[in-house]
Amino acid sequence: MNARKFRFLAALLSIGVGTLTQPLDMAQAQDVTLSQGPASYASPSKWNNFYPASLYQQDLGAGGLDSIPDPDGQSDLPQPSAMIGGLEESTISGMSGSESMGTTCCQDAAMVGADTRPPLRPWFASMNLLLLNLENECGRPVADGVGGLSTDAVAPGTTPGFEGEIGRYLCCGRYAIGVSYLLWNPESERVGQAGAAGTIVPYFPGYRDVSIDVLGNGEATVYDYITGAGPGAGATEVRLYRDLFVQGIEANLYCFGLMGSRRVAYPCCTSAGCLGIADRLCNSCYGYGGAAGPLTRPDSGRIRVMSSHGFRWFQLKDRIDFDYNIDGQPGFQEGDLYECYHVENDLFGYQFGSQLNYCINSCWSMNVGGKFGLYGNNARMFHLLGSTTAAYRTGTSDLIYTNDNDTSLATLGELDLGLGRRIGCAWTVRGGYRLMGVTGVATAPGSIIDSYATTMSSQKVCADDSLVLHGTYFGLDYNW
Repeated sequence: MNARKFRFLAALLSIGVGTLTQPLDMAQAQDVTLSQGPASYASPSKWNNFYPASLYQQDLGAGGLDSIPDPDGQSDLPQPSAMIGGLEESTISGMSGSESMGTTCCQDAAMVGADTRPPLRPWFASMNLLLLNLENECGRPVADGVGGLSTDAVAPGTTPGFEGEIGRYLCCGRYAIGVSYLLWNPESERVGQAGAAGTIVPYFPGYRDVSIDVLGNGEATVYDYITGAGPGAGATEVRLYRDLFVQGIEANLYCFGLMGSRRVAYPCCTSAGCLGIADRLCNSCYGYGGAAGPLTRPDSGRIRVMSSHGFRWFQLKDRIDFDYNIDGQPGFQEGDLYECYHVENDLFGYQFGSQLNYCINSCWSMNVGGKFGLYGNNARMFHLLGSTTAAYRTGTSDLIYTNDNDTSLATLGELDLGLGRRIGCAWTVRGGYRLMGVTGVATAPGSIIDSYATTMSSQKVCADDSLVLHGTYFGLDYNW
């Protein structure tokens, strides 16, 4: 019975492979007659991204194609000669058998002869202003007696960030390579609340397991020092501090279009553009492209697909401090209690991305895309609890002090929905919504220790938390 299943599976695979390879074989077999007219051979438009000019010119009359005009009134569809296996006939006929396999991806003479568009300007750049917000975390309560203070009080709000990219088109616009930088550095948050001595109770049960002697006042647990059950009258003020910092660098290789389409330039702006203003930067030597620029593509001219492969470094720094005023003096002095958590995550890894761009008309376009990556995370944590000296586990000499690191697996994903408008040959203004989530990282609130029962529990680096950033963005694309 197993043999029957294998034979049946092999038959299905052979049918599928034969179906996929048939258009290519037919194209090779009829390469002589293809240039004589569209009736000889027409590969399925779903796969033929290098649509022969004679074919789509014929279909235009039947309404089979959607031509998107440029601002100067010219059609946005390219005018290539017939393609065979992704190469132009004029290119193939001019090469010998040995040259056809080793030829470069860009034959300038053939391209100019087959397409009246000027060559694509090779460089592109973009800048975005990000208005990001940290998704609400599960706030940890800090102390009672001061209005129910929690870590939510120092969570950063909506804060501007910056993103920039520079890149270059390769292989006549079929591919591109780009390098980008992301920075989000919200202002640090500090909140303090006062209460009557002896009424402030910390919500961290681990304070009962550690002791300290503050300025020679006698040994007692940290919990007793704060509540007033030990030396002193107890804490009269609690202060929180939070600082968050995010940055990253990524390098991506882009592929434009499905199944091998190549990016081409818009015709040169010799007349008024989208805003009715002539672009004097245009000349007869080069044209402009961009993320929404035209492709050598199939009969549907409105949808373009871009994929990317790349490497990314993503860094997340987070710090949170808890301060307790226990010396009875205004302000925080040497004889008060302090606890701080400083964590840093460095993610290195591979990511894959894809973007679908829909041209509404010659000036407006809409895009939806995303990225997903797997990363190795080198997480480090610095933790200290004490005053003039570090606290220690009661009955031992183990200090509450940690400066350690660990490596774990992390993931990072992005979702982007945007809208763009061309405001000239080289410029496009964009806006949209960005959602970014990262898991497998250490955050300061997530690193708060609940128990000091063992030395291991007080020194463990736990990179098992997540962080979500989201918000709007506005930016410019430029091609030169």
